[in-house]
Amino acid sequence: MIVDHISNLKKYNELGLWGEKIIEFIAYFQKAKLRDGRYDILGDNLFALVQSYMTIPSDEGRWESHQEYVDLQYIVQGAEMMYWALTDTLAVSEDHTPEKDILFYHKGPHKAALILERDMFALLLTHDAHMPCCETLHKQKVKKIVFKIKSTILKRGLEE
Repeated sequence: MIVDHISNLKKYNELGLWGEKIIEFIAYFQKAKLRDGRYDILGDNLFALVQSYMTIPSDEGRWESHQEYVDLQYIVQGAEMMYWALTDTLAVSEDHTPEKDILFYHKGPHKAALILERDMFALLLTHDAHMPCCETLHKQKVKKIVFKIKSTILKRGLEE
């Protein structure tokens, strides 16, 4: 997992084209004021899910991970607590792969807890279990863009 400010995204050379396309989409999003929904950037290789929601108490959160896609979760507005653990430290409770590309896990201990605020992102790889959308000190509205990057394409880019 990588957590940083969006202004530093270009420093992650490993992201290459994906990072450039993400920055371009964020600039477009800010001008166009897009509604919630899915936006294809590079087809199924890279797309954005614009989401708005109220944060929830952590005891209502669910551990999840993905195998086909890597998440880059970018906070547009508000703040949320996100918990992190390695997938091999948790037991799978529901497997919705490959049709929905999501695994849910039984409750378990976290290895890290962090607050994502406006203009911050978390890059979550396939071995990163995460519990997003949790409240910090109180419930609040969050607007987030989740960029889904095809993991096989990203890995190939990392190896080249």
